[in-house]
Amino acid sequence: MAKSKTAAPSKAKAARGSSAKAARGGGGAAAAAAAAAASPERGGGGGGGGGSLSGPAKDVARVPDVYQSFFQLLAQRRVMSAAEATQCIEDCAAVPGMAKTVHGTPDVADAIARLNVALKPIMLEIKSMLDEGVTYHGLVNNTPDALAKKHGSKLSPGEAELFKKIVAAIAAAGAGSENPAAFEASTDELERLRGDLTQSAYREFIGRLRGAMWLTMGPTGGLAFGIRTKLELSTLLETHGVPLPQYIYH
Repeated sequence: MAKSKTAAPSKAKAARGSSAKAARGGGGAAAAAAAAAASPERGGGGGGGGGSLSGPAKDVARVPDVYQSFFQLLAQRRVMSAAEATQCIEDCAAVPGMAKTVHGTPDVADAIARLNVALKPIMLEIKSMLDEGVTYHGLVNNTPDALAKKHGSKLSPGEAELFKKIVAAIAAAGAGSENPAAFEASTDELERLRGDLTQSAYREFIGRLRGAMWLTMGPTGGLAFGIRTKLELSTLLETHGVPLPQYIYH
């Protein structure tokens, strides 16, 4: 699997601009999640009113702006390596005044812990996984049938079924192995699953799955599970007996 690279310095200015825009825009989905965590129905102060929070929610009644901006950038990317996430936090904190919204030095582990409490009411979670020596952080939908809900109209019913067949074929290729490298199916074998799809339509579909990190190129040139499949579709992989990389808990 190709490993993600640290965000290039040339992208830092663009990331800072996106962070500043996110802060000016009120935090978007992260702000809504934070508001949900602090709502009166959940025992929160709701903007300074009555009520009291208990447990972890007490510390994240309002997610700091720097972490809201980080969340928006992660939501756009869906998955970041640890190095990319660290660079992103640094870029967000570099926006004038942004770092002051959190006590201490902003860091990825603190951001994930706080955001996850705020995201829990809307069935989202940032999960971390150590895969082939690289730590990844990804935004995961915890509702049932996450892939269909996540994509909506982006995947047709036929494409969703084809993707499930591809997952099953890759899993079968490594059946019984504890070696992650064994879970790779040849492109010729998988192309036979395309059914009524034309060859060009099938290859365009595979390109989209690879671009979105659901699939990746395996060690011998076939197709293997991408990091998003491992992070977001772990239950599906477990039903096929696929060993999962190590999760990291914050």
